[in-house]
Amino acid sequence: MLDIEDRGWDLLAIFHSHPSGPDVPSTVDLSTAYYPEAVYVIVSFIDPERPSAKAFTIGEDRVEEIPLLVD
Repeated sequence: MLDIEDRGWDLLAIFHSHPSGPDVPSTVDLSTAYYPEAVYVIVSFIDPERPSAKAFTIGEDRVEEIPLLVD
């Protein structure tokens, strides 16, 4: 994070996967969402043939799904 700030960059998104869980924030995700300005992208591999992804903003006491466009 310090390197991002030193370069004058902005943290836009945080991406991670749930290999065996759903494409929604887990309780751990919610408790460690330290960057409310970032979009959290979660990819689920419950069905490896058809992975799914969703994007969220996570702030104090709120989780909001936002549109995720993939080209």
